[in-house]
Amino acid sequence: MFNHYQTTTLVQLREDELRRAAEYHQVAELANDTESRPFYAPVLTAMGHKLVELGSSLEERYGEVCREQAAAQLANDVNPNMAAAHAK
Repeated sequence: MFNHYQTTTLVQLREDELRRAAEYHQVAELANDTESRPFYAPVLTAMGHKLVELGSSLEERYGEVCREQAAAQLANDVNPNMAAAHAK
């Protein structure tokens, strides 16, 4: 039979084995869960909303200037002589 030290060591080894197995199963479960729902999805969603807000504020601030420039460029492309006449 085993003496007290050997029995204690075997019990400790078995408990360590069980703890490692539980950790392994927990990690495997988390790995499977992230495949169906990536951990970065909420971050990308928040970043997308922020970019839309930023784009909207930039459009409000500079949109009229850009539209005027685009209209002038279009007029120049359609009828270069007319744009030259307005420039004089």
